[in-house]
Amino acid sequence: RLMPQYFLQQQGIALDALKGEVGFSGAHDKTIALVEAGSYDVGVLNSQVWESRLQDGQIDTEKVKVIWTSPTYYDYHWVINPNVARFGADFGERVQAALLKLDPTVPEQQAILELFGAERFIATADENYQAIETIGREIGLIVEEE
Repeated sequence: RLMPQYFLQQQGIALDALKGEVGFSGAHDKTIALVEAGSYDVGVLNSQVWESRLQDGQIDTEKVKVIWTSPTYYDYHWVINPNVARFGADFGERVQAALLKLDPTVPEQQAILELFGAERFIATADENYQAIETIGREIGLIVEEE
């Protein structure tokens, strides 16, 4: 809910200015169902989930439609616990290398990528998520631990 709230604020729309309660469905599929049922007027979900459910005929487009798509931003990422060093000092780097070299032309590797709705994985860095952290702090979803 962090990025949807941010994008609404960028358009000058504060959550407390909206009619009704702001809710969190807990799942992208459930968000679609709640909007279809009229429980919510609007919902936000991952575009891959939308496209997949649309292709499967699981969305009643008479009851729900896309009204806006957010700009691209760094989102899903893989993290690893430092304790994996017990498998070798370079274990994290080896896992990253294995993910980055998945080849969609190799059927077994394509199947792995498809599970994540990805054509490939790309390397990233902590600083790519700084804007998301800043936004989370600005809107009160990330607070300092005491």
